[in-house]
Amino acid sequence: MLPRRSSFSSLLLSSAVVAAAWLPMTAVHAEDSAPVVAKSITADKKLIALADDFLHYSIVGNVSMARDTGQAILNANSDPAGLLLAFEAAANDRKIPEILTRDQRQPELKEVAKKIQEQLEEGHRVTARDPERIKTEIQRLGDSPRAYENAKARLTAAGQFAVPYYIQVLQDPKTQALQPYVMRLMIELGRPMLPGLVEQLQTRNIDERTTLVNIIGQIGYPQAVPFLKAAGDDEKATLQLKAAVAAAINQCDPRDIYRKSSTADSFQTMASQYYQGDPAVLHLMPGEATSPIWYYDVSLDNVIGVPVPKQIWGSVQTMRMAERALKADTNKAQAISLWLAANLRRDTQLPAGAKDPTRVEGTRDAAFYALAAGPVYMNPVLEMALTQHESALVLKAINAVESTGGTQGLVSSSEAQTPLVKALAYPDRAVRFAAAFALARANPAKDYPGSFRVMPVLAEAVAQTGMPSVLLVEPNLENRNRLKGILSANYNVCDGSNLASALEAARRVAAFEVVIVPAGTLATQVRGFSTTDYRLASAPQLILSAQPAPMPEAASREIKPDIDEKGLTEALAGVKAQIGQTPIDPAAATAYAQSAIGLLTSLAVDHATIYNVAETLPALSDALKDKRPEISAAAAAVLGQLNNAEAQKALANASLAEGVDAALRGPFLVALAESAKKTGNKLDDASIDKLIKLVGAKATEPAIRKAAATALGALNVASNQASVLIMQQVK
Repeated sequence: MLPRRSSFSSLLLSSAVVAAAWLPMTAVHAEDSAPVVAKSITADKKLIALADDFLHYSIVGNVSMARDTGQAILNANSDPAGLLLAFEAAANDRKIPEILTRDQRQPELKEVAKKIQEQLEEGHRVTARDPERIKTEIQRLGDSPRAYENAKARLTAAGQFAVPYYIQVLQDPKTQALQPYVMRLMIELGRPMLPGLVEQLQTRNIDERTTLVNIIGQIGYPQAVPFLKAAGDDEKATLQLKAAVAAAINQCDPRDIYRKSSTADSFQTMASQYYQGDPAVLHLMPGEATSPIWYYDVSLDNVIGVPVPKQIWGSVQTMRMAERALKADTNKAQAISLWLAANLRRDTQLPAGAKDPTRVEGTRDAAFYALAAGPVYMNPVLEMALTQHESALVLKAINAVESTGGTQGLVSSSEAQTPLVKALAYPDRAVRFAAAFALARANPAKDYPGSFRVMPVLAEAVAQTGMPSVLLVEPNLENRNRLKGILSANYNVCDGSNLASALEAARRVAAFEVVIVPAGTLATQVRGFSTTDYRLASAPQLILSAQPAPMPEAASREIKPDIDEKGLTEALAGVKAQIGQTPIDPAAATAYAQSAIGLLTSLAVDHATIYNVAETLPALSDALKDKRPEISAAAAAVLGQLNNAEAQKALANASLAEGVDAALRGPFLVALAESAKKTGNKLDDASIDKLIKLVGAKATEPAIRKAAATALGALNVASNQASVLIMQQVK
C-alpha cells in the first residue's frame, strides 16, 4: 500500500473541523461499503416517450388515453430506477407527484396511477443509493450555493447510505476543497448520518477520529454519547481528542441521558433501549424489507452497511450494544442477559427462509449460549420475555432455565416469586404449561412462593382437548345466544346473565382462553375475581361497550355488543395476539395432557412432595370420560394413587358404568384396586353389588373378571357379600 499523508493537518474551518487522515480506497471498495448497490442506469427512449404521453394525457384530461398509456408503461416491465429516469427525462417542469395524485381521483385511472406511483417511489429509493449518483452529487456540493442545495436534496434521499462516500472524501487529500461542504452537509442532514459515523469512530487515525467527534457533536443526538465515550477511552486518545469528546458529549446530551454513566453503562442502557424498541434509537426505514447494520471495516478504514431483515434489526443492534458494554466492562451482568435475550429472540423473529447476514459462519446457536450462561443470567432473560409478552422467547428461556437451574435456580426461598413461578400466571397456556411442568419435575423439597399455582395449571393441561373454553357474561339473553352461536363452532362456551351464573356453568372448566363481559361493574368484578379464581387471572378480556375505546392493558379490548361474526373472530385473534397466545391444536393438546398426567403420576407416588395432587381431582375425574383412551387410562392410574375417597368413587363409577370400553374397564378396575389399598373401602353398597356381579358374570372377559376380583378383594368387602362369589362356584 502506498504511504499516506494527512490532508487536514493544516485545515481549520471551525471548532468542528480538525485533522483527518487519508486511506486510499478503490472504487470497488467504495461500492462494497454500501449495503444497497445499483448499477448505473440510463433511461430508455421508448419509455421516455410513453411517460411524456402519459403526463400529457393526464394534464389535458384524456382519461382513456392516459389509462392506456399508463398500462403500456406498466407492461414494459421496466425496473423502478429506469422508470424513474424516464419520467424525470419527460417531466419538462411538470409536477409528477401532483399529476399522479390527481389521476388517482379518477376511477378509471386510479389503479394504473397508483402502480406507477409505487414503482416511482421504489425507483427513488434505488436511484438515490446508486453509488455513481451519490459520488456525482457529492462532487457538485462545492460548485455554487444553488448546486449545493440541489445536490443536498438528492443526497438527503440517499440518507445513511451515502456515509461511506462522505468518509471517503474526508480521507482523500485530493478533495481538500470539497471537505468543508461535506462536513456541513452531514451536520445539516443530522440523525441519519449517525449509524455510520459512530462506527467510523473506530478508525485508527486519531486526527480523523477527532474530526468525526466534532461533526457528531454538532449533529447533537444523545444516542451518540456511548460511542463518543468509547472513543475518548482509547489509550491512544490525545488531549485534543479527549477535549473534543467532552465538548461533543455536552452538545449531544444536555439532559444527562448517558453523560454521567460509564461507557459500559451507557452501552448497556442503549442495548436495553434497542431491546424494548425505544423510538429514540430506532433508525428503521418504513416500507422496506431490510435495514442496514453498520460495521467498521479496518481493511477499508471505512464503514460497511449490511442489510438485515427488519424483524431482527433491533435484536441484532441489542446484541452489538451489549457486546460494546462487555468490551468496556466484562462484569456487566445485565448486558450478558440482554445479549442472550436478543440472541434467542432473533431466532424467533427471523422470517421463514430468511437469513441473518450478520451471524458469523460456524457460530453456535442461541440455545447453546443460553445453556452455557446458566440461571443467574437466564432468569433475567425470562423476566424480560414475560414483561415483553413474547411467548416464543419465554418458552426458550424456560427450557434453558430448567435444563441448568436445579431447584435453587427455579424457585426462591424469599417472599419474591422467581420469573418461572410468575410464568404460571402468564396469559399464554403454552407458557403456563411449560412453567408448571418444569416446577413439577423439579419437585422442590420445601414450599416456595407461588407453589399453589402448579396444580391448577397441571389440571388445566390435563383438560386440554384442543377445544378452548370461553366465559361469556351478557344480561341480554337474545344477544348472548347470538354470540354463543358464533363462538360454539370453535369454543366450549360457558355463559350466563351474570358472573356467578356463568361461573357456575363453568365449574368444571380448568381455564378460560377468553372472557367476554359487559363494560362497567361486571368487567370490574372479573378483575376482582381474578385474584381468587386462577382461571380468570390469565384470560384476556373482550369488553362489550356501546362506544369501544382503546384499552391500556394488552390483555383487554373493547368491542360493540352487536359485533358480527367477522368482527368477533378478528377481535378474538387480536386480543390473543396482543398477549402472544400460542395456538394449541388437538395433537398439541393431547401431548400436554399426557405430559401433565405423567407428572401427576410421579408426584402422586411421592408422599413427601409439597404438591397436593388431589387438587387436580376434578380434572382427572373428567378425564376418565375422555374420548382418547390413552388419556382416560392414564388419568385412572393417577386417581388410583391418591388416598382420597372421591377419587375412589370416580374410579368405581367409571369402571362399573354400562357401555364403558372393554379396553378401559380393565385399567379402571386396576386403578380402583390401587385406590382401595391406599384409602380402604369408601364405596356404597350399590357400587359393591355391581362389582360383585361383574366378578361373577360368566360373560365377563377373564382379564376383566380378574381385575374386578382384585379390586373387590382390595376393598375388603363384608363376608356376607363375598359369600355370593363362593356359592357361585358350587356345582
